[in-house]
Amino acid sequence: MARILVIDDESEILELIEFEIKILGHEVVTTNSPVHALKLLGDHLNRFDLVLCDVVMPSKNGIDFAREVNRIPWFEGNIAFMSSYTDALAQEFKEVGVTQVLRKPFDLPKLMSFFAEVC
Repeated sequence: MARILVIDDESEILELIEFEIKILGHEVVTTNSPVHALKLLGDHLNRFDLVLCDVVMPSKNGIDFAREVNRIPWFEGNIAFMSSYTDALAQEFKEVGVTQVLRKPFDLPKLMSFFAEVC
């Protein structure tokens, strides 16, 4: 069982992903704030196997968020992005160590396949 942190500013997406992750038997924590997510990750007692983050958000974009996560010394999990801008930002994704991308828009089979692959 993996422990997954999901960050997206759209509550409907968070609810859908949370539901699907739980069906697959994983533990999930969701937040609509990258700032709150960084606080969760900054607590060395909070361990996550995967952080799934939207790329375009009002307060902080996913690339900047990933850069900050990579500075957390005890973070050993993986970071994956959700985005519809994958081709245009592919090089920036690689620069911050993100190799897994869930392309938006996604449907339930694609979502389940993504989590089966990365978890």
